[in-house]
Order: sequence, then C-alpha cells, then structure tokens
Amino acid sequence: MVFLTLDDLDNFFRRYAKQQGFGIVKAGGAYKQEKGKTLNERRNCTWKCESGGKPDARIRASSRLLNGVSGKGVKMANRKTKKVGCPVMLHAKVTKVGNGKSGM
Repeated sequence: MVFLTLDDLDNFFRRYAKQQGFGIVKAGGAYKQEKGKTLNERRNCTWKCESGGKPDARIRASSRLLNGVSGKGVKMANRKTKKVGCPVMLHAKVTKVGNGKSGM
C-alpha cells in the first residue's frame, strides 16, 4: 500500500487496529537530517501493539530495583500488566513515489 503522509498511514493503522480489537502505540522513528542538522520531517516510523513485549517483573522500592523480593526477604505483590508478547508491528519509511513526491 502507498500512503502520501505518515498521518494517513497512522489513521489507517489505528482504524484497522480498533476494528481488529487491539490498540497500537508509536514505538519510535527518525527524522531526516541534512548537513548535520535535523529537519522537522520524519523519514521512518514504527508502530507496535500496546500489549507487545514482556511484562517487567522488577519492582521498585526505595529507588532500588528488586526482582520480586523486598530488602528484608519478604515477597512483594506483583502489578497487573497488559504485556503479553503480542507480535503486531508495522515499520514504514518515506520514499519517493512515481510522481517525485514523498510517500509511504
């Protein structure tokens, strides 16, 4: 598929995700650079399912990271998480299309 802007692709993918019953988040991207200066124009972007990845089992207590055990050896309660390892991901980059304009 070809999209003329990242916004068009973002709107399409968000509608598709909602129709299929999952949510998405922008996971990253990069801006164009010219002669060492960053331009305010994206060159690529990545979207992922909001349930993608593994749950973080570490617990923060007193500004220290713990692995489910408090400093006194007492088991701490785990938090609920949406992370279930969902593999849905979309990566898009800006390229030149046949008419010389930028497209996705």
